[in-house]
Formats: sequence, structure tokens, C-alpha cells
Amino acid sequence: MDLETFLVSLYVVVDEWWKRHHLRPSRRVGRPPTLTGTEVLTLAILAQWPRWRSERDFWRFADVYLREYFPKLLSQS
Repeated sequence: MDLETFLVSLYVVVDEWWKRHHLRPSRRVGRPPTLTGTEVLTLAILAQWPRWRSERDFWRFADVYLREYFPKLLSQS
């Protein structure tokens, strides 16, 4: 399975789970989040793949290859 197929499949599974377990959005004070909860969880799960040696390695990869899927992706500070 190529990365694009895996990423889309993972996102769909996480999104369906998120909608079942988070029925109402929580209201928070301050600026709205840049990424949705589904996007954050998808990236967190993808980062656990043993392909990356470190978090920094994953963020370098994400910045180059995942930016088209997550256009509001922040950079590692």
C-alpha cells in the first residue's frame, strides 16, 4: 500500500471514530485551532510508523510530502 492510500484510509477511519466519540465541539477561548482534531490525531498516528527515526525526521517529511494533504500544517518550532 502506498503512502497516499494509507494516509487517506487512516484519515477516514480516524474521522469516523472522531465523529462517533466527539458529538459536540468544545467551545474554547482564544484563537480557533489551525488543524482539526481529526487531522492532529491522523498525524500523531502516522508519526508512530517506524519509518521515522525521530519526531524531527517525521516533521521534515511532513513539511515536504504531506503539505498538500494538510495545507495548514505548522512547522516544528
